[in-house]
Amino acid sequence: MNILKVSTQEKTKNFVRKFGNDPYCLMLLRFFGAHPYTRFDRLAIIGTQSINGSESFLEKALGRLVDQGIVKECVENGFPIYSLAGDEMLSSLAMEVASRD
Repeated sequence: MNILKVSTQEKTKNFVRKFGNDPYCLMLLRFFGAHPYTRFDRLAIIGTQSINGSESFLEKALGRLVDQGIVKECVENGFPIYSLAGDEMLSSLAMEVASRD
């Protein structure tokens, strides 16, 4: 049982290290990890997370998470909608990041 716990902790550390140099990616990972089964439009994500002109940084971070396959983007009625990707391991890592706040 300890081996599994250590392995999970190591995966979480590596996951955070990958995005640790980008506080906006971490902010979005916490956001999506706190709402793992919810879909959001761009305005909802950026509007609730932006602080003092950080919108462009958040948009770049959102794009990076989409490119990495952590966040899924789909178009509904001509508008992009975002949610955690269906990959169970990545979703659980994002939820782990959110739970550490």
